[in-house]
Amino acid sequence: ALQMLGTLQLEGDTWALVSAPDGEIHRVMVGSYLGQNNGKIIAIDSSEGVLEIEERYRGVSGRWELRPSEMRSGR
Repeated sequence: ALQMLGTLQLEGDTWALVSAPDGEIHRVMVGSYLGQNNGKIIAIDSSEGVLEIEERYRGVSGRWELRPSEMRSGR
């Protein structure tokens, strides 16, 4: 499973650090995609350590639907 490690500020941008199951660490920002459902990062709250994600999946009707989710840092 993906795991949020924390956030960092770099040249005025807020980034989140996410660890993948293979041990690789990814630096992501709002607008980036991650995970097997191509979740789009819609917000990074560095004070709370929360990454807000919007996943697109095919619902039971066959239509594409959006599902909000979040990832919290383990601090």
